[in-house]
Amino acid sequence: MAKKPLTEYEIELVRFCAKHYLEKGEVLGYSECPKHEELGRKAVMEAIDRLMRFNLLAGFSSNGFRIMPALLEQVEEWDNPPLPDYRDRITKWFWSKPWSIAVYILVVGMPAVIGWIVMLKTILEWMVGEK
Repeated sequence: MAKKPLTEYEIELVRFCAKHYLEKGEVLGYSECPKHEELGRKAVMEAIDRLMRFNLLAGFSSNGFRIMPALLEQVEEWDNPPLPDYRDRITKWFWSKPWSIAVYILVVGMPAVIGWIVMLKTILEWMVGEK
């Protein structure tokens, strides 16, 4: 999504529309929306208009609107959020410790330097051995 977060009613409307889409189809009448009588047609239309800007709903006629498949994807994302990225958490934790630089030098830096020394030694032996 983006911009401002959705209101409680808009979230309720999205979940209602997803259920309606799965059970009855993609067309929903304005008067079938939850809390239609309570909030009035204008408030429901404003919520629907906002959801249309997110491409979750599409205008259909004066009596109803069409539910887009993207709405189901959004509900699925809310119900099953992605797993946290543990690699980022571990990296931030590691580099926040004062001993992290010493460990990094010992584990990565020293073997790299030793590898370069061995490689240069081998190259020099080849060059000297050719004479």
